[in-house]
Amino acid sequence: MPVNVNRRRFIEAGAGAATALLLGDRVWGQNNRPPNIVLIVADDLGIETLQPYGSQFYRTPRLNQLARESLLFNHCYATPLCTPSRLMLMTGKYNHRNYVTFSNLPRGERTIAHLLREKGYKTCIVGKWQLARIQGQRPDEAGFDEFSLSPGPDAKSGTPTGSLIYWFPKINENDVWKPTTPDQYGPDLSVQYLLNFISQNQNRPFFAYYAMHLPHGPHDATPDSADPSIRSDIVVFPDMVTYLDKQVGQILQKLDRLNLRQNTVVIFTSDNGSPPEVTSPFQGGQVRGGKSLMNDRGTHVPLIVNWPGVISPNSRTNAIVDFTDFFPTFSEMAGGNQSEAQSLDGVSMLPIWRGEVQNTKGYAMIAYPERYASDLRSFWARTQQYKLYDSGLMYDIPADPEEQAPIYPQDDNSQQQIIRRRLEVTLRRFGLSVPRPRKPG
Repeated sequence: MPVNVNRRRFIEAGAGAATALLLGDRVWGQNNRPPNIVLIVADDLGIETLQPYGSQFYRTPRLNQLARESLLFNHCYATPLCTPSRLMLMTGKYNHRNYVTFSNLPRGERTIAHLLREKGYKTCIVGKWQLARIQGQRPDEAGFDEFSLSPGPDAKSGTPTGSLIYWFPKINENDVWKPTTPDQYGPDLSVQYLLNFISQNQNRPFFAYYAMHLPHGPHDATPDSADPSIRSDIVVFPDMVTYLDKQVGQILQKLDRLNLRQNTVVIFTSDNGSPPEVTSPFQGGQVRGGKSLMNDRGTHVPLIVNWPGVISPNSRTNAIVDFTDFFPTFSEMAGGNQSEAQSLDGVSMLPIWRGEVQNTKGYAMIAYPERYASDLRSFWARTQQYKLYDSGLMYDIPADPEEQAPIYPQDDNSQQQIIRRRLEVTLRRFGLSVPRPRKPG
């Protein structure tokens, strides 16, 4: 049975766990240095694309190997679109607290990178930013010392996400536009910048954030595709998945060559589900990509965490987490203060990583406010099995993954009554009212 820990009680009890004693030899290693952090976030990669989660179709040998060496989360959740997920990740808050508009990180919001830079980390982001629109924060304003971004650090020009990111890319490196040629592939240039950053900062703590474009559209052939001339065709989606896997391998190889793996946390996840144009064989059936949907096809994302000497290899957890939990986790790793952790919505995952508990907060939540689109407004909280929307409708997800058969309060069994009350309390804690709808008829 998972161990459920009250959020506030967990944070208060965890204050001691964040001390130098716990973050000493056991966690920081013998060099008494906080761990490097490499965060890799794929773009539009559903959980059904990865073999460690049950796929038998896509070729991902490096991620398969990484999963065998790591802790794999069965229950990690993000929003079904990129900007809301990235805002959750960067700030540790649910979207109804700070989401303003698409492609925007509001000024005044404190980020993971701000925290880590203050704690002595060198910080870098490569790949995709897409958070500076309408007076949002540029990466240098958001705590990053260095960046290499396509189509640039500032989206005020209105450049679409999918433009100029793959062949003949438009790349800005620290406010200088990089000369490129038609035969250059954007993700190759991004990963090369990241590898150089790691080499240049190998003797100090660093935070390297690779916000991948892969496998987001336009679905163009990769350098390894059989026909490299293909452009904007979903047929190459599997090639793009395999190429992002190749890049994960390049990053791991660099860390190995520099003898940095022992003191580096490598995290792989995705911002949301696969695009709806993609249908993938999965666990004996067919799964259509669920990007933009609030069900599991849109919000259930992979999470693989590797930290040699701290995390047990080839392990899995049923602990339930969401993207707000990264900020407090990184804060505890870097020795951040507990008062800041209490201002966040997330809870540190470190006790799970270290095998000390089976669960922390016991729920995941997604807030999808009407500020994005009134017709898509939706809020839910969930356990591993049950999901409760702020409409009051609850679903048994393993039995009803497409959420077609709501469980009404009058039909709850004794266990469902307990779960419903818990999830109602969770939603109300974040200022949401939850009615108890009557069953039709």
